Amino acid sequence: MSEILDKAKEVIMIMDWWLSPELYLRRPPAYFPEWRIDKVLLRKAQQGVRVYVLVYKEARTSNSNAFTPDTANSRVCRSRKRYPSLRVIRSIIWRTCTRI
Repeated sequence: MSEILDKAKEVIMIMDWWLSPELYLRRPPAYFPEWRIDKVLLRKAQQGVRVYVLVYKEARTSNSNAFTPDTANSRVCRSRKRYPSLRVIRSIIWRTCTRI
């Protein structure tokens, strides 16, 4: 997966019901900190790749993270001002990044 995302030149589209920004795409994480999914997506957005993350019917969890409804004003959403090619789209029952 990390190689595919790294090779993207135009568009990355991810759709999931729960996505943690702490997801490491290469193991062990201590040796590959740059391969955390949020860092990869931000890096690709900096390169001009259009990045779309659709989180649908989000599950509420006790350890909410940057892609869960309890933290809509997340690092990824705030980065959108700097990287207009990055979009996080949520289910309509939660706030969206466009309202921030």
